[in-house]
Amino acid sequence: MNQLTEDEKFERFGCGSKCLIELSNRVGKPISKSDILSVFNFSKGKIGALRTSELIAVGMHFGLFSVASSIRKKEIVVREFSGSTGVFCFTEWNKNNSGTWEENHHCMLVDNIDDTNISLFNPQEGKPIVVTDTTHLTLDKSFPHYLIVHA
Repeated sequence: MNQLTEDEKFERFGCGSKCLIELSNRVGKPISKSDILSVFNFSKGKIGALRTSELIAVGMHFGLFSVASSIRKKEIVVREFSGSTGVFCFTEWNKNNSGTWEENHHCMLVDNIDDTNISLFNPQEGKPIVVTDTTHLTLDKSFPHYLIVHA
């Protein structure tokens, strides 16, 4: 991991930071990677990696939101989504190429959600990917929790 450049580390570990950048563009208060790096001291060589509490602190620092609620129940997310500034989806498990589940902490932004489907902005591999029609059953195996934010 030490051989990676700062940019490579940000691309590999910075899903939360990249979701904050995407949210900042959506709410008309754009921030950049250098803005985040200038206010947050990343540890353990994982440049861009943010725990939920750290993502909240950075988002509030830049005025992207002032209220944040961590929720596990998707029913609450479905109900609250339309009135929110944004919703982050954090997962802890991912199915690998061989079909087995492995620990993998990841952050995405919810683009849309209803009782059966969810659309996510996914910053994997350094570029945004919109995943549509992901069933909640599949997502539930990733043990998601959500962060609903309001201005």
